[in-house]
Parts: sequence; C-alpha cells; structure tokens
Amino acid sequence: MRSILHPANFVRCIAYFLLAFAGLPQFSIGAATVTKVHVDDQAKFFGANQARIESKLIEFEKSTGHKVMVVTRKSLGQVDSMEALGTGLFRDLKLGPSDVLFLFVWNEREIRVDSGKEVAEIMNDPKTLQSITNAVAEKYDFEEKGLGLARGIDVVMKVLDPGLWANLVHPRTVPWTLLSLGLSAGLIFAAFLGIKKLRQPY
Repeated sequence: MRSILHPANFVRCIAYFLLAFAGLPQFSIGAATVTKVHVDDQAKFFGANQARIESKLIEFEKSTGHKVMVVTRKSLGQVDSMEALGTGLFRDLKLGPSDVLFLFVWNEREIRVDSGKEVAEIMNDPKTLQSITNAVAEKYDFEEKGLGLARGIDVVMKVLDPGLWANLVHPRTVPWTLLSLGLSAGLIFAAFLGIKKLRQPY
C-alpha cells in the first residue's frame, strides 16, 4: 500500500481538498433563502428582495434578541385606522417587549412603528421616526416603494444596534482570491522545503 506521502497520493489529496473547499458558500446575509417569519409582504413591495431582508432580520434577532416584524398592506382592510391595525398586529403576532412592528399601508401612504415597552422610548423618539419617514419617502412610486421601505427597516435596526447593523449591511467575508493566494503560497513553500531536503547530502 502506498503512503499518503507518495507524490501521486499527495497531489490527489490536495485536489480533493480544493474541490471540497470550493463548494463551501461564503458567508453572506443577502444570499440565504429563509422561511417567511419576519416579513409579511401582502402588498408585494419587496419582490425578489424579500429573501435578503428576511435573512438579515433573522440574523439581527439571533444576535440582539430584537425581532423586527415587517408588515405591508395595500389598505386598512376591516379596521378604520393605522393605530387599530398596528396594535392588533402587534398583539396577534405575539411580539415581545423588545420587539418592533414596522407597518406600511399603501392607500394611507403612512408608516407606523409599534414597539415593545423595553424599546418604546428610543423607537418613539421624534428623530427616530423622522429618520424612518425620510428613508421611506425617497421612493414615491409603488414599484420603487420596496427600496424605500428597505431603507426604513435599516434605520430601525441601526437605532436598536448600530454596530451589528453595520456588519449586516456590509457582511465581512473572506475573499476567495486571498484564500487561494494564501494556500498557493503555502504549497510553494512546502515544495521548496522538500526540494531543499532532497539536495542535502546523506
């Protein structure tokens, strides 16, 4: 039986390692496909962007304990006010004291943010609410409103946890090119040591 150090076996092992590692996905919040537990987009604003928002909100809750639930509607439905819809949804969704409901109704052209008691003070701050409104108001057309809502959601996360929000928006990944260069350098160095050893007199 040939040893793993035999040149043919060694090259084969390296090839298997590279193929296996190439198949591993790089960490990126935007690439994950997740079940709908944080986004209820009945108004269909987000489209293909919904999976990215969903994944980001799930990661945010795992890291901070704050659940941000996003709900969109085209109309109020059977209720007569944004307040009634917001408080009813917050209760029915069983959101907790550190959670936030982000509600937008197209026919009302209005955003409502309902918060648990632990985060109510910071979320109800006039500056916070104005920042959310400004972010959403940058896009007026129905087809583009999803982009504005995504900015508003980012503002909510930034207020709750600025440091983590920055990392979710710009996830830290290990570039494949740098990893490949490092691996190549290691193999070249190992080969150099092997050649040097062979040249040594016995």
